[in-house]
Amino acid sequence: MAPSGVAVRVWFLNQYTEVASPTSGNRPIMLAHALADLGHEVLVIAGTFDHLGRVERYPGRTWTYGRQRLSDRVEVLWVGVPPHIGNDRHRVANMLTFTSRVARLGHEPRLAPPDVLVGSSPHLLVPLAADRLARVAGVPFVLEIRDIWPASIVDLAGLSPRHPVVLALNALERYVCRRADAIVSLLPGGVDHLVGLGVDPARVTWIPNGVDLGEVPRSDPPADGPLTLMYAGSHGVSDGLGTLVDAATRLEAGAAKGRVRWRFVGDGPEKPALRAMVDRAGLRNVAFEERVPKTEIYARLAEADAFVVNVRDEPIYRFGISFNKFYDYLASGRPTVVGLETPWNPFEESGAGITVRPDDPAGFSEAVEGLLAMSPDDRRSMGDRGRAFVERSHDIRVLGRAFERVLDGVVRGR
Repeated sequence: MAPSGVAVRVWFLNQYTEVASPTSGNRPIMLAHALADLGHEVLVIAGTFDHLGRVERYPGRTWTYGRQRLSDRVEVLWVGVPPHIGNDRHRVANMLTFTSRVARLGHEPRLAPPDVLVGSSPHLLVPLAADRLARVAGVPFVLEIRDIWPASIVDLAGLSPRHPVVLALNALERYVCRRADAIVSLLPGGVDHLVGLGVDPARVTWIPNGVDLGEVPRSDPPADGPLTLMYAGSHGVSDGLGTLVDAATRLEAGAAKGRVRWRFVGDGPEKPALRAMVDRAGLRNVAFEERVPKTEIYARLAEADAFVVNVRDEPIYRFGISFNKFYDYLASGRPTVVGLETPWNPFEESGAGITVRPDDPAGFSEAVEGLLAMSPDDRRSMGDRGRAFVERSHDIRVLGRAFERVLDGVVRGR
């Protein structure tokens, strides 16, 4: 039985859910297992198309709905959706198909009815479907805001605030916020945005991303060789990885030549251009590696002496940032050099990194020189502070208890 005394059945909608193994995955799966450990039952509802890898999880499938049991209390319901490559009409069809097929589940007799619905917003149509299901079932609806739509596409994609798509998404955002019995924001400043929409701040709870520390064993950095700097994550325009390549070029032209090795792990549309930058600069100390499954990522991160990440300076980050890779880095117990401009900086708060201005190759190269000047013990102390920070506030068990309190509040309030 749950510590609150009320065990509930949760339907957790997130189209872009990933399942790395029966016991791990991205946020919905980790939260599902954390809630299950507290005595609850969770059905995660997700799409069959892998949004990050751009592949169909079940090639040749002939079914629309499929079920995967992960444990006694956790199950995934896979909803068949069409593929897409970019942000075009095919992606719109993908999102609309998921939403319409999920909305039909309220009358599915083979599914045990929920006590509460959670709709997570990789896009706003998912919470809309969650609200509809909640109304059919007569249960509370909890909105989880991952990205702030449509402000994100205004700031990051450059769309006009008066664009018809933005205006429609504004209306949808206000609607799902008004309908929700409670709101969970992954961003620490999300409440400020929601208050601007007329949301009572008492209805909003900040529950950030985190990691399952049980999956991240403590490890020592490499004992010898050049200082290994690693970036693990997407290689897109918004990741600003060209700044890191420029920093590597600067370092190889100075006193640090031959003392630093750079490893970029992951995939994305900018990867070919980054390779071309490295070739033009004649850098032999920069390696590009393929995307690593979640089940293998922590072993790969353990091969680094430190991490590097550059977050482009965009207005949307005034509400904070909750990238999964931030907490993977912190949990791995290594220092991080981060280009970041936000009021909420976990590396600065924990003392586990060196912060420089975003998109500043000179700042990055100076920070790396600072790491080179440190003793291995000093670098290890920085990494230990990051690990302790995750233990206190970003381990999935801590976040699961916080989520349980939100669910308990709305269920008892009905």
